[in-house]
Amino acid sequence: VIAAQYQTGRPLSDWRAVGNPFPESEGEAESQPPPGDPMVVPDGSGSLHVVATRFGVGVRGRTRHADGKWDDWADYQGKWVRGSVAPLVTAQGRAEFLAPFRGGAAYWGQDGPGSGFRWLGRMEADVVEGTYSAYETGPGRGTYFWRHPADGSVVAYRPLVPAGAPRALMPLGGAGGAGPVGVVRARINGYDCTVLLQRGAGGCPEIAAYPTEGEQYGAWWAPVGERCAGLPAIALDARGAVTIAMIDTDGGLCVARQDLMDAGLAFGSWCRVG
Repeated sequence: VIAAQYQTGRPLSDWRAVGNPFPESEGEAESQPPPGDPMVVPDGSGSLHVVATRFGVGVRGRTRHADGKWDDWADYQGKWVRGSVAPLVTAQGRAEFLAPFRGGAAYWGQDGPGSGFRWLGRMEADVVEGTYSAYETGPGRGTYFWRHPADGSVVAYRPLVPAGAPRALMPLGGAGGAGPVGVVRARINGYDCTVLLQRGAGGCPEIAAYPTEGEQYGAWWAPVGERCAGLPAIALDARGAVTIAMIDTDGGLCVARQDLMDAGLAFGSWCRVG
């Protein structure tokens, strides 16, 4: 089901069903995993794509165009996909997603905003399920991150790479961390950097930064707060400052912001909200 806010500040519309991508006649065996959570992926044409997965059946999507018209469910195949897709939308409005399976992931993307999704390839890698995240790191080019099951360390992968650049899995440290990493891009010392945030092995928020698409230089993780409950979050505020938030062990919301007067990646004191 889906609901929409058609104007800023207005309430959501009523919930409405968009149909079942997996009718009861397909893939309802009790031994199969449940369907992955559906994901909503917008693109630059004003279209909205609902993408759902079910192991043993595959990946299916339904599109609502800018004029409000819905297409029928499309079958993207991918019978062995498990869990939800990891979506990404570039600044140019082109949407893509990775759909994980045991031992790797398949990759679908648009040729441009408003077009359909087509299969673009696959990669093979050991992955901790449920740890994918993604961010645009070059013009029209995204990098995906996940954890390796051997030690929980972070791995990066770019399906689309510049001509002559290797397409490879790139280790970024962070062993013992949990869940998907948070990702933003920010200028640090005048350089375009990718900033990662995780809940580290000790239960504290940890942050790392490296030159964007320069994973070969490595990433060094440092704690930036006390123990947190659940995963910390990261975003850029209206000034472009890296902002991190967490729920502390007492259940309070705490926020810290980058000190823009410092040339490096330094943060001010944590502020408790409320």
